[in-house]
Amino acid sequence: MVTLSPSDATLLGIPTAWTNNWTRESREIYAELMHVPTRGIWLSVAPMTFAELTSLVLPEDWRPSGAGRTEHDAAVFLRSPGGREDGPLRQVVVCGERFVHVAQPGTRDRGVPDAVVMDVLKYHRVLYRQGRRVAALRDSEGCIYILQVSDAERPSGRVAGGAQCPQGWTRHLIELDDVWVCDVPAPARIVSLGSGEIFHGPIDLGGRALAPVAH
Repeated sequence: MVTLSPSDATLLGIPTAWTNNWTRESREIYAELMHVPTRGIWLSVAPMTFAELTSLVLPEDWRPSGAGRTEHDAAVFLRSPGGREDGPLRQVVVCGERFVHVAQPGTRDRGVPDAVVMDVLKYHRVLYRQGRRVAALRDSEGCIYILQVSDAERPSGRVAGGAQCPQGWTRHLIELDDVWVCDVPAPARIVSLGSGEIFHGPIDLGGRALAPVAH
């Protein structure tokens, strides 16, 4: 079984025994199922492509939610939605594959016409290594969102919305000269673009600078 290195586990502040709580393989594709009665989102424990996800013959209460490529170097979900304290995530085996409960979607903000913006309850901590260049968006109110997933696919195709950046928003890069461990707010605001990119935030940069990107 692949596990976090002791140094990464220390940086993320979790026991190495929580083997199902993190996405261990940077830049790998992971898949998600939705539990239809509760609308809960369950993440594959092991990397899984969209084609592999949609090939599963799912029980009636489950449906494919999507898949995408992780953009962090390591990450952990501290608890499942509804959990009273940090600890191992709720787990289910569907079609022989393990999935863990990581997120609970809320309401969609329809005030951003060029993106799908939604509040999602999750307890997510991400790690980027020194030297990384992290893609970010700044919204019209100055809030910052960092790239969580690229190459996202849904059963209906690419994430809805055709713009590379919502109107009135700007693209940036965060160039890291240190290791960055970042707690995503709970609930988080998720911004999905037609490019297949999914950002989350708002994020406290901790004094890190933003470099503008032309678009």
